[in-house]
Amino acid sequence: MSHLVRSGLSQTTDACQWTITKRLVGPMMEKLREHATSDDGDIGPEGGNLAKCWMERDDRVMLVAELIVAKDDTFSDTMDTTSSDPANTDATTKQKIVGCCGVKIGSSETQPGPEIDVGSVWRVSVDASARQRGVGRALMDEAERWVLAEEKKNGGGSKMKMQLVTGNGIAAHFYKAIGYRKRYWALDFFGLPGWFEKDL
Repeated sequence: MSHLVRSGLSQTTDACQWTITKRLVGPMMEKLREHATSDDGDIGPEGGNLAKCWMERDDRVMLVAELIVAKDDTFSDTMDTTSSDPANTDATTKQKIVGCCGVKIGSSETQPGPEIDVGSVWRVSVDASARQRGVGRALMDEAERWVLAEEKKNGGGSKMKMQLVTGNGIAAHFYKAIGYRKRYWALDFFGLPGWFEKDL
C-alpha cells in the first residue's frame, strides 16, 4: 500500500501546471509521504498501520482494489508479481493491490466528526499500471455507498455529502467527471484544484 501512496503523491506534484507550484508542492507531498509511511503515520512502513488507523475505528475504512490476472496476460507484465494474499492465488493467476481510498464520516482526516452528514475521502490513489481502467470510479462508488450505509446505520434522515481535497489537477478532472463540484476556490491562485463536494 505504501507504494500507492508514493505514486499518488508523485502524480500530484507532476500534475502541477506551473514550475513554481511544482517547487512548492513537491516538498509538501514528500513530507506528507514521509509522515503517512512513517512509524506514526496512518499507512506506516509497508502498510503496517492500516488496520490500527483505518480499520479498527468505527468512523472510517480503507477500501482496497485488487487486480487478479492470468500469469500469461500481457497486462500482467507491468505488474509486481507479489501477491497480497498467497492463499487466494494459484499457479495460473497473480494479484496486485492497484488502488486504495480511505473514507470516513466527518471532514477531518484525523479527528472523529463532528459532522454526521459529511463523508470525506483520503489517500485516494490508483497504481499507474491500472489507471484509466475504472479502478478509481469503482473505489469512489464504494466510498459513497459506505458513507450512505453508515448514515442509515446511524438513524438516517440526513442529507449526506461527500467532500475531498486534492492538489492534483488530473484527479480534479476525474472528480468533476463523476459529479463532484468545486467547493472552495481559494487555491486557484496557486494553480491547485482545491476542495470538491457532491450531494449523495
